[in-house]
Amino acid sequence: MNGRFSELKRKWVIDRKGGSILGRVTDLEIDMARNRVVSVVAGQKKHWFLPFSVTEESVIPWQQIDVIGEDTILVIQSTKEGVSEPEKRP
Repeated sequence: MNGRFSELKRKWVIDRKGGSILGRVTDLEIDMARNRVVSVVAGQKKHWFLPFSVTEESVIPWQQIDVIGEDTILVIQSTKEGVSEPEKRP
């Protein structure tokens, strides 16, 4: 399946187990030496009603992505299965 980053940026990232919304895709981290996507960065504003509020970002490793759907990306965040929690960025 091929896609564009502009299509990926419109998708919501949701934790499949807890149902929490991590935000929309804001960026990708790419391993230039191996030509592959390493992780997806999802972010959302802490206060949606303030135009200049701080955006909280989560870095989700590519291995945690379960399904990329039409409108959403479902991720699995579980430390029980050996998959670590996503890294939080301030």
